[in-house]
Amino acid sequence: MHKSFDWLRSIPKRFYVLAMATIMAISLPAALNALGTANQTNTNTGQPNFSFTKQVRKQGDTAWQKSVTVNPGDTIEYRLEYKNTSTAEQRDVLVKDKLPSGLTYIDGSTKLTNSNNPQGTTLNGDIFNKTLNLGNYAPNTNAIITYQAKVTVDNLTCGSSVSFSSTAGAAIQEGTKHAEASVKVEKTCEQTPVYQCNALSIDKISQDSFKFSVKYTANNGATFKKVTYKVYDSANNEVYSSDNGKFEGFKPGKYTVKAFITVALKDSEKTVTSEDCTKAFVIGDGEKPTTKKPGVKVEKLVDSEKHKSVKLNTEFTYQIKVTNTGETDLKNIAATDNAPKGVTFVKASAGTIKDNKWTHTIAELKSGQSISFTITAKIPTAQDGKIKNTACVDAPGVANPNANTPDSCDDATVEISKPTAPTNPSNPNKPTGPSKPTNPTVPEKPSNPSSPAKPTIPTSPSSPTKPSAQTPTNPETTPSNPKSATPSSLPQTGSSDLLMSGLGVGALLTAGLAYVASRRQL
Repeated sequence: MHKSFDWLRSIPKRFYVLAMATIMAISLPAALNALGTANQTNTNTGQPNFSFTKQVRKQGDTAWQKSVTVNPGDTIEYRLEYKNTSTAEQRDVLVKDKLPSGLTYIDGSTKLTNSNNPQGTTLNGDIFNKTLNLGNYAPNTNAIITYQAKVTVDNLTCGSSVSFSSTAGAAIQEGTKHAEASVKVEKTCEQTPVYQCNALSIDKISQDSFKFSVKYTANNGATFKKVTYKVYDSANNEVYSSDNGKFEGFKPGKYTVKAFITVALKDSEKTVTSEDCTKAFVIGDGEKPTTKKPGVKVEKLVDSEKHKSVKLNTEFTYQIKVTNTGETDLKNIAATDNAPKGVTFVKASAGTIKDNKWTHTIAELKSGQSISFTITAKIPTAQDGKIKNTACVDAPGVANPNANTPDSCDDATVEISKPTAPTNPSNPNKPTGPSKPTNPTVPEKPSNPSSPAKPTIPTSPSSPTKPSAQTPTNPETTPSNPKSATPSSLPQTGSSDLLMSGLGVGALLTAGLAYVASRRQL
């Protein structure tokens, strides 16, 4: 075996060097070019394919927000959400957050919710002192972390505020993303409501008539509702109470009036008075005060008349008018009207109808004031004669010699209207005879028709022109033989073919040089 290669040892070294240089010059560029083309890759990575958000809310609220306004001492909740938006599994998802100053973490409040823990599981330790590894997540799966913190800002004055934000981060092997949420802390101080009765005034209207008025304060959450005036006699017995401040018609003597202010607070009401809202006054200076007489009157009509003929089973209307004819205001006036036999009450403008009786209470009727009502009625069955209907009123305080009778009554009457006999028809007029027809006119004779015109002789047609001879065009020459297309470029071989070609050429050249050297040696 060694002897077969003895001829190579006899070749001078300069021929070896020349051969190896030739082989490298031919084969190495082709090999490097092929290797570089095969190993070319894209090194741009871009953004990691996952989403990450951070939200906050006040404890007790339902909506998560990017920012929230709270008060010192409130508890807030943070929510971090990671989601795999790629098409491949993401392993070892890491999450960490930072809690700003002014907030204190509530131990044991960190909770993780994902597909493996749909009800959530409590995580040991907080999320600020160490990075949490949430594990591996398939495409389109997510993880939610929640935790709570206490607002411990204590250096705020009433009406001032402070804001701060915090940033959390999530990371996978391909990259990191951050999310931010903000909190505004405001200090609101409750104001103490202020309410008091400041001053009471008394205006004398007549010998035994007075008008009271008051000044008050109600602010910082207190709202004025009403003022009540109470009058006490010399023995400190309450003899009068009213919200309108009018005092009249009392016996001569010494009296004291107090004003009570009622205000509405946030969840309650308060009634207060003061020494400034207490005053004494005297009626009559020992003389008997003049007493004003009360009075009341009722008036009744039917369809604006005292007596009315109405149709059977057809609605008609009673009008009732009540007037305060006295010198004082009246309250709680009772008005009544009993339907007479044969009359049915249908409806009323006020009050109630029960068992065919109308009743109504007039809460207040000032002196000289009138008020009116209507009652709709009908007579369903035939009745003979007049039917009287009476309305009455009874007012407390009105002097009446007979306490068992109303203070005022009035009536109106109706009766069924009788149908009138129809009048005899008048004799009809005799019909007028038709007029004689006029004689028809004689028709005119038609005129003789005119002779028709003779038709014109048509002209002879001209001789047609001879068609021109058309010489056919020579057909296309025999098509030449198609030329074969020459490819623009030779097909490319792979990198391995190129490399082997270079090595082959080198080997042949080496063999040739060795042969020439051996021949020279011989």
